[in-house]
Amino acid sequence: MRKLWGLWIVILLFAIAACSDHESEKKPKFTVKDAISKNHVVIQNQSDNRNELLTGAVKAKNLQPMFAFLDDVNEGKESKVKITVFNKKGNSTTSELHYISKGKIEFLNNEKSYGMPTGKFECSDMRESNESVQLGGCKGDLANILAIKYTIRDHLLASIEYKKRNKQ
Repeated sequence: MRKLWGLWIVILLFAIAACSDHESEKKPKFTVKDAISKNHVVIQNQSDNRNELLTGAVKAKNLQPMFAFLDDVNEGKESKVKITVFNKKGNSTTSELHYISKGKIEFLNNEKSYGMPTGKFECSDMRESNESVQLGGCKGDLANILAIKYTIRDHLLASIEYKKRNKQ
């Protein structure tokens, strides 16, 4: 009788393990390729250390949607851009920057690695540099929020590519 119960327990454990493996297969991991195909700006963190990230341990891909967004902002057009950040393990978070009108920008931040608070923020201005896009005049605990972080090299290469595409 003990052997029969032992056999049932072993069978039950295998069944549970098989179901849990099957569950993880149902939800494929969101990849860099997926984010690019959905026209997201992609930032790949090369470190887990916040100071290293803020000083350039990031790799940017597909910055063209950001440049198109900034062009719309300069023309006063309502526009949105999604930013997906991948950590070193490949897990991702997606945030959204929404320019509504002059003096009104909304940022839905889901990324914690840069030390910025998460949540929805309303800001009044935006500044782009060759290393980041930052928001200013934000309501809440922080007046200034880092929205997109990239390296000078990635910014330069992507801006050249963007200008070439838009001249055609």
